Parts: sequence; C-alpha cells; structure tokens
Amino acid sequence: MGKQPPNIQFALAVHTSQGWREKQDFGFREGGRQSARQFRRFCAVLPTEFHRMEQEESASSLKECEYQTPPTSDLLHLLLKNRHPTGPLNEVWPRVYIGNASTAQDKDALLSLGITHVVNAAHGPHHINTGAEFYTGTGISYYGIEAPDHQDFNLTPYFSPTAKFIQSALSHKGKVFVHCARGISRSATLVLAFLIICEKLTLVEAIKAVRQHRNVLPNVGFLNQLRDLDKTLYAGRRTEQERDVQR
Repeated sequence: MGKQPPNIQFALAVHTSQGWREKQDFGFREGGRQSARQFRRFCAVLPTEFHRMEQEESASSLKECEYQTPPTSDLLHLLLKNRHPTGPLNEVWPRVYIGNASTAQDKDALLSLGITHVVNAAHGPHHINTGAEFYTGTGISYYGIEAPDHQDFNLTPYFSPTAKFIQSALSHKGKVFVHCARGISRSATLVLAFLIICEKLTLVEAIKAVRQHRNVLPNVGFLNQLRDLDKTLYAGRRTEQERDVQR
C-alpha cells in the first residue's frame, strides 16, 4: 500500500496489534486523557480509512492488470503456432462444436452426436445450401448466415444474434454445431464472438480455448472485427469493475 501518513500508520498498527494492551508501543501512556482521546479518534476513523485504502488498492490493481487487445500480427502468431491435425469437427467449448460442410450435411452423424442446433455461416445457394428444410424431421434448429469468406465482408452485425442463438441452445441443455465450408474462418469467428460476448472471455482467452481443440484461422478482416468487439466489450466491463470498486 506504500507509505501511509502518521495517523494511518498508527491506525494500521493498532488494528493489527493485540489492541489496547499494546497501545504503549504506539506512543500512548496509561491514564493520559489526551492519549485516550487520541486513541478513540483514530479508532473512529479506522473503518473509513481502511475502506478508502481498499478502494485505492483495488483501483491500482485494475490498472496494473489492464488487458489490451493485441495487434493483428500477434493474434495471427497465436493462431498459427503449435498447430496440429484437425478433424471434420471438434468440440471447442462444452457442447459447442466447429466443423465443415460435409459434417453439416450428414444428418445421421449430427444426431448421433446429439446436436440440437446448427449455425451455418455459409448459408445460401452459392455456398452450403442446407437450410431449415434440410433438417426437417430431425428436431434440429437452424440459423443461417449468408457470409462469404472475404476479409472485406462485415460479419459484425451477426455476432450478437448468433451468440444469443448459441446461448439459448446451451441454456436448454442443447448442443450446437457451427460450420462453414471448412470450419476454419467464418464459423470460428462466430464462435470466438460468442465466447467474448456471452462467456466474457477476452479475444486472447477465446482463441486459446478454441485452439486447444481445433486449428482455426479467421481471415484478417474478421480478425480485425473481433479485435473491435474485444476492445469495446472489455472497456465496458472495466468501467463496471471500477464502479464496483468505488461503491
């Protein structure tokens, strides 16, 4: 906490000592009216002073541990290091799977895994044209996004709706399969956004969590959109933490 003013030093000493019996060690003498008044005054301000010092210490800790969204180059390094073989689908978060188009078109495989919800990040006739009708009779709920894997395509408007769709499925004990063509860029971007929005992970934490189970590589445009999401949400959460500290 650093060096405190004399009155705070005294208050801390009295608070951490064995009490009145040791007051002589802090400049007091038995029977002295002035020392007794001084002791009572310090004891009266003790809770307030400790509360103030706790606030200052918490605020200082927040600043020291402040997270900053890494530059795109650092994120690419994180995504590309220690890569390992990836299968057609992988469970990257409890009951959340990322995979490719062939798995999405294998209804028997999805049912055997207990998949209840599918997110198609490459929906449409020019991409992977499954749709809700394709899963008729399976009990699988479908959500499609017609997104090309281009770095100039704005996927941001779909972050929140997709996150809510996944979160709703998980809240009802469902399993979600998120896919695009290869399960590397578009689908991974949406799952990373879900982890940032709903699970309150930082982008770095989300990438590390997913990369433990599957190789993913959002294109640079999507990665920059995730960086913007990360910076915005982290700033908001940090403001809330600072308000909590000041209460």
